[in-house]
Amino acid sequence: MEFHLTKKQAEPQGQWLLPVPSGESICYEEPLQSHIFPLLMSALGGGTWPYQFHGHYYRLRTNSKLIEEFVPASEHYKISWMAMSQKYHGAFLAIKSLETNVAELTATYLARRTFVGDQNQPKLVFTSELYRLRTDFATLLFLIRSTLDQFAAMVQFLSGPKARQFSSFADVMTKCASDKPPEEIPDSLQRHLTQRCSWFWRMRDVRDYIAHHGFVNLNLLQSPSAELKFFIHHRLDMLELARELMHGFQSLLAIADEAFAARVRDA
Repeated sequence: MEFHLTKKQAEPQGQWLLPVPSGESICYEEPLQSHIFPLLMSALGGGTWPYQFHGHYYRLRTNSKLIEEFVPASEHYKISWMAMSQKYHGAFLAIKSLETNVAELTATYLARRTFVGDQNQPKLVFTSELYRLRTDFATLLFLIRSTLDQFAAMVQFLSGPKARQFSSFADVMTKCASDKPPEEIPDSLQRHLTQRCSWFWRMRDVRDYIAHHGFVNLNLLQSPSAELKFFIHHRLDMLELARELMHGFQSLLAIADEAFAARVRDA
């Protein structure tokens, strides 16, 4: 997908070539359940920072040009803030659903299990429960990664029109760990990324596996205390990993909010 800062605005070509759907447009309201970067958004809304981007546009175009749009750069941060807030709330719903489903299965495990074979191996028969677990976990990973990649694209706006544009959040992480860390990332955030964000690489590994080679490969285990446990590839406790990722994600967002809000206010 193409996404870059430009001073040239052109008529979008993608979705505008599709036929206009028939029917009456429906007005709807949807409350924003979560507010990502509250300090930063307050600083941007109450200051002159966006003015330096007047005359610039962000051009977004998908590879097949099905979707294409030009958005004034001085207003694009509001769209990004809304989208990231929605994704964050989606991740919150995913982990809460995951925790609820695990708790329900754990509570009914002893009553539902049967035994097979000479070793009396515990056995469970499922309908859609494991599909829900897999879907919740995959959704959590996708939304965290998507939010961070969108934040990486926003770093340029938070640094100035001549700042570099990062291709992904992994690009931000890699450059912060290099001998010449990027000036676009505030020092406090750089320290957090290099010292407290090893969880990101674990998330990327699992997410890439799910995206390119398979779904969530679950292995079930009965602990010595007869508690039901869910593991990914025999070693990764699914619930513990999900909680670690969500905690790391929330901590990172809080540090980024403080660091960039201070940059905008000081400027």
